[in-house]
Amino acid sequence: NKDGSVRVLSKFIPKTKSEITQDILYTMDINCFEKSFRDVDVFTDEGNSRLNNFAAWEDPNGDELILGVIGQVCRVEN
Repeated sequence: NKDGSVRVLSKFIPKTKSEITQDILYTMDINCFEKSFRDVDVFTDEGNSRLNNFAAWEDPNGDELILGVIGQVCRVEN
């Protein structure tokens, strides 16, 4: 991105499927320097999507899944 962040598409797949769990696609911007992220689009199997290029940057707050994504993306980017 122009601001130096990296935009990635990730897919969350729940361990078990039920009526209330579904695959979710996230388009995320990742700031490797700040170790922060923002979800700019979330897409579900039901076709719901919300694009927000002005989403606020967030701290992962210890979330191991998000920290893992940030770590992998930033290792490849560097």
